[in-house]
Amino acid sequence: MLKSRIENSLQVVFVWDWEDNPYKTLLKKHLNNLGIEIEDCVWKSSESPLFLKKVLPNLKKNKFDILHFQTLHPFVIPKNANNKISSILKIALFIYQSLILKIQGIKLIWTVHEWSNKVDTKNNFSRLQGIILGYCLDGIITHCDRTKKEVEAKFFLTHKSKVHVVPHGNYINYYQNEIERLDCRQELGISAENIVFLIFGYIYRYKGILETIDCFQQLNQNHDNITLLIAGKPCEENLEELINHRIRKSPNILFFPAEIADERVQIYFNASDCVIMPYKVFTTSGVALLAMSFGKACIAPCVGFFADILDNSVSFLYDSNDEEGLLKSMQAAVANHKQLSAMGENNLQLANQYNWDLVAHKTLKIYENYFTHLPMQSVLPNSSPQSKN
Repeated sequence: MLKSRIENSLQVVFVWDWEDNPYKTLLKKHLNNLGIEIEDCVWKSSESPLFLKKVLPNLKKNKFDILHFQTLHPFVIPKNANNKISSILKIALFIYQSLILKIQGIKLIWTVHEWSNKVDTKNNFSRLQGIILGYCLDGIITHCDRTKKEVEAKFFLTHKSKVHVVPHGNYINYYQNEIERLDCRQELGISAENIVFLIFGYIYRYKGILETIDCFQQLNQNHDNITLLIAGKPCEENLEELINHRIRKSPNILFFPAEIADERVQIYFNASDCVIMPYKVFTTSGVALLAMSFGKACIAPCVGFFADILDNSVSFLYDSNDEEGLLKSMQAAVANHKQLSAMGENNLQLANQYNWDLVAHKTLKIYENYFTHLPMQSVLPNSSPQSKN
């Protein structure tokens, strides 16, 4: 196996719980461009936590060097936080499977897209699970410095070199972006003069959707020329009905409760002035990179990932402990509406730094750290985008 690694390029198996996702598509494409062979292993929620069974065909062929988890929670955390037996069995099974792979010389890496269980916030990694994962995993990738520090602390890592920061890539030119602002607004029935806030993507309570509606309705009492655009599929029981009930007397709130086709993403972003991400639980936000890629100002809590990639030149950040923080940020956006376009342009320039060539090169460098006998396959850039606080 050692000989095959020296003679051939690195071969990696990705474990996802996403059937289709632009992050997945772009990361694979750019790693392929660097000569990395990627095999997909898609885990479904109906399946058992036996990831070894999923990758066994690759293992029998002696075909891969790295198992790269893009999701980890389903293999470690039970669906029911109170089920202690299930919790013990899952972590024991994870240890067993990890040891089998390690004996084969395969390295285990996890990219932390989600740190907390967003729907069930009480069902997260325990202290013991953190220690075990810190031992079993060879490498951990986060998308910002703040998450890196959180992982190091909660996994009680003595070797902090295990945790690496690789920025989340942008979505510039991934989605169509050719329909003008006024045409998008005309299609959605929005006045050309209105200030338009957008909430985009899958809708959950933890994303602050109900709080945003309340804040907008308060703001709308003093400002007639504002619109709240909500576009995305509600993913919790009765949530769509609850939203419709909340907005029934608010004609300035437009709700499109469906999964958004790729070709229509530009309609909602180009119609908007400012994208709101009022999340109460989050680790990374693809929507933030999407908003930046469309050149939009943002509103978000001043913590974690948002605090690392956004600042006051591109966003209205608020104190998540302030009950009126979101409302104040929305008020500030309305008061400074003439600056929203310039803030959006600044965001687009910032997003340009987070290109997928850089993401792929940084990921490759991490892979190569674990196989120092491999010839370097690329020349890595000397600089990386700086976090903005």
